[in-house]
Amino acid sequence: GSTGHFAYQQQLDSQNPPANWQADLRSQVLCKLQDQHGDPVTDYFLEMYRTANADSRFEQRLYQQFLRHVHPHSQQPQNRAFYFDVAALNELKQSPNFQQLFLSFHAQPLFKPPRQPAGFSAVPASAAAGLRLAVEELAQIFAPHQTLLLDVELTRQVAESVFTLQRH
Repeated sequence: GSTGHFAYQQQLDSQNPPANWQADLRSQVLCKLQDQHGDPVTDYFLEMYRTANADSRFEQRLYQQFLRHVHPHSQQPQNRAFYFDVAALNELKQSPNFQQLFLSFHAQPLFKPPRQPAGFSAVPASAAAGLRLAVEELAQIFAPHQTLLLDVELTRQVAESVFTLQRH
């Protein structure tokens, strides 16, 4: 509650009582992606999965229920705010098969020489790569009413064919 010292707070509390503040269990993750030279990586997708095997039904629930919204910064698209529903995560954690969560970033352009001689490597579909989070760690990382800052560096690869030196 509030005291008479701040009448506007009483008005706010009447419109949105403090009891409601815990009702919407959301966690915010602010992410900045750059390459090893500090150049921004603006075209990327956050991948979430629990296993290297095909797990499309579970992953669909992650993207549709757990990840609620993605908001890229209008002037600096390498910076994005991800909003997660902690209540949905708590439901997903009830599955005994949910022992870990992998987070990785799929960035463009892909490194595919010789056609695309500069870019980022893709994580193979058969690999479990990226940031591995044990299910016991998730409550600390995705806590309600908390903001987590991620500063991610991806390695931009350049094929040798991009630069050639010739002696004249």
